[in-house]
Amino acid sequence: MPVREHLRRVTRPLHDALEVRLDAVGRLADPARRRELLARLYGFHEPAETALFPILRGIPLLRFEARRKVPFLARDLAALGMAHADIAQLARSPIGSFRTAAEGLGFLYVLEGATLGGHVIRKEAEERGLDPIGLSFFDCYGAYRRDMWRQFCAILEENCGAADQMAEAADGATRGFRLIGTWLVGSALEVEHGAAIRADA
Repeated sequence: MPVREHLRRVTRPLHDALEVRLDAVGRLADPARRRELLARLYGFHEPAETALFPILRGIPLLRFEARRKVPFLARDLAALGMAHADIAQLARSPIGSFRTAAEGLGFLYVLEGATLGGHVIRKEAEERGLDPIGLSFFDCYGAYRRDMWRQFCAILEENCGAADQMAEAADGATRGFRLIGTWLVGSALEVEHGAAIRADA
């Protein structure tokens, strides 16, 4: 089974639970809630990118620097009136470290998948006629989003194809969904009874 498909199956219950509870467009429609959501996103991505960089920087063709979202979030928060000094002091999610590159790639799978979802959120916000100020994060790859996703998936397959690597990637992806869910919605994600999150599913 392709690594991407395995990760999708393993994390599907958490993905669906987050999608239901996040209400991203509803939060973006209110100026105060928009700024709060972007601040929470900054507080997740900044420590995540800091933790992922040492373990992933050596992977050929990944271009980790080009995948950083923090510059877009900082720009959006500044556009919404937050001072740079205040942005630097925002609360951070307790991401921790990564043991292996496969685990880090599994975690990055969550962030890269969310980038595709961000484009959908941005499009819906535009269709509702919402003010576009502070929304660059939600379409940070622009016209290159599908190319960036395809390149990432190829790297995922190349570096996580062995059974132990696939299990580590699944651990990283599950951890990513659980952490971002708790950080953005304020409590642990719940899944339907019987929908176990298992790396060997």
